[in-house]
Amino acid sequence: MTNELRIGDTILWAGSWGDEPFKEAIIETIEIDCEHGEGSKVSSVDWEAVVDRTVTVVLDNNHWAYGFQIKPLEKVVT
Repeated sequence: MTNELRIGDTILWAGSWGDEPFKEAIIETIEIDCEHGEGSKVSSVDWEAVVDRTVTVVLDNNHWAYGFQIKPLEKVVT
C-alpha cells in the first residue's frame, strides 16, 4: 500500500458527513488547501494530509467528500 492518495484510487467513503456506513468509491479529483476557499487541484496527496477539511475529493458516485469522510481501502478491518 502506498502512503499517497491518488486520482483513480479506490477508497472507502462515508456519506452524510461520515455518519453512513463506508462504501467503495473511486477518486476522480483531489483538491488541497481548500479550508478557506478555493484550493489547488493535485494528482496525489500524502494520506497523512487527508484530515478534517484540508482535502476534498470528487468521487465516481456523484458525490464529493472531505478528508475525514474517506479511508484507504486496505486499512479497514471487518
